[in-house]
Amino acid sequence: MSLEELIIEEEKALKSIEDAKRQAEDIINKAKEEARRILLTQRERVDAIIQREREEAEKEAERILREFKEKAESFKKIPNEKFEEAVNFVIKKVLGIE
Repeated sequence: MSLEELIIEEEKALKSIEDAKRQAEDIINKAKEEARRILLTQRERVDAIIQREREEAEKEAERILREFKEKAESFKKIPNEKFEEAVNFVIKKVLGIE
């Protein structure tokens, strides 16, 4: 092999290396873009789940608040002497007085 042939082979090898680098960079860039797309999709799904759960929690909180308000209203309707009777009963039980 002559010197000229070696130089030609070296140039071909360098070109092949550059092509391989360029292809590798393209593959890496495509993989990064795909990863970003997947992460964005997953984030959107997670955000949707969080929003749905937040809405359900708010509904549940409203339901519980309504129940407590109803119970509070029912306590207000208990005559004072019945309420005092219940309080005295609890105090006697706690203190062990019969």
